Amino acid sequence: AVEAAFEDQLFAEIDDTPTWPAEAVRGAMYSAVTKAILGEAALIDDNELGRLMDATSAYSEMRVKGKVGGQSGEGPPAPPPGAVEIRDVVEAALARAGRKHDAAMALPVLVAASVGGA
Repeated sequence: AVEAAFEDQLFAEIDDTPTWPAEAVRGAMYSAVTKAILGEAALIDDNELGRLMDATSAYSEMRVKGKVGGQSGEGPPAPPPGAVEIRDVVEAALARAGRKHDAAMALPVLVAASVGGA
């Protein structure tokens, strides 16, 4: 999965760009991680990949800065920034692959893999 993501998205850009393509590398890494964890049938498109990358960045910033969703009134605390978007993208991809029941396993693994490297 990693090799395919790099071949599809990254190698051509490295060959055509005189400077290091940081965003292309980031996109290729996220694509490889999601493809490896979710599988070929659950591929996400560029829009979903962008949403996932933005959401994991927001989640990662919250962890680094120690910001957690504040308690407003009664009820459960608000989810951390990016958490709902991450869940939505992953669940949609798994549903397309007929693997919605795998969300309980795939979601924490994907979050750990992507936020850890975000």
